Amino acid sequence: MLNNAKWIAHSTDMGFECPVFKKEFTINKEIKNATMVATARGCYYAELNGKRIGDFIFAPGCTSLKRVQAQTYDITDMLSKDNKITVTLSKGWYRGRINWLGNNIYKDMPEAFIAEIKLEYTDGTTETLVTDESWESSASKVRFSDFYDGEHFDANLEIVPVINKIDLPSADIQRCRDEIEDIIGIEAQECPAVSAKTG
Repeated sequence: MLNNAKWIAHSTDMGFECPVFKKEFTINKEIKNATMVATARGCYYAELNGKRIGDFIFAPGCTSLKRVQAQTYDITDMLSKDNKITVTLSKGWYRGRINWLGNNIYKDMPEAFIAEIKLEYTDGTTETLVTDESWESSASKVRFSDFYDGEHFDANLEIVPVINKIDLPSADIQRCRDEIEDIIGIEAQECPAVSAKTG
């Protein structure tokens, strides 16, 4: 699962501010089916063309952090010719004050996101988009987020349009990533999601 995708993280640790990742892509064929598989070290909130993907609150959910659960979403009806996906990422259980293994375990490894989008066209061809260095990142309007201490959202904040490319990891960061990936496995979600649906 997610074998061709890469974990992506902001180029610097942003503390309790939440980074947002962005990927734009164009579709030139008629779509038959499209899915996105995603998970994170931290909690993620994903949007496609300005609409929320799924209704899972605090995805990918709470686990022991020796494994994370991946969610699969049907995004077929959300696509258009020109598309933009954004993902806002918080520390969640991974590096927040409420933490399964303790803050020092992951102090050198920022929260990160990984995803794969599979596009199936009506002509029988397929295309796969994955998280990699082509994604971009910046600060988001979520200036602080933590389970214990709540969230600060600045609706007046103007996000600078020039945003950072995902950096290739330095040797030290790559070593940390390798160590974490040895610890953390990815598996399909089994437990029920906490839903945002009402009524």
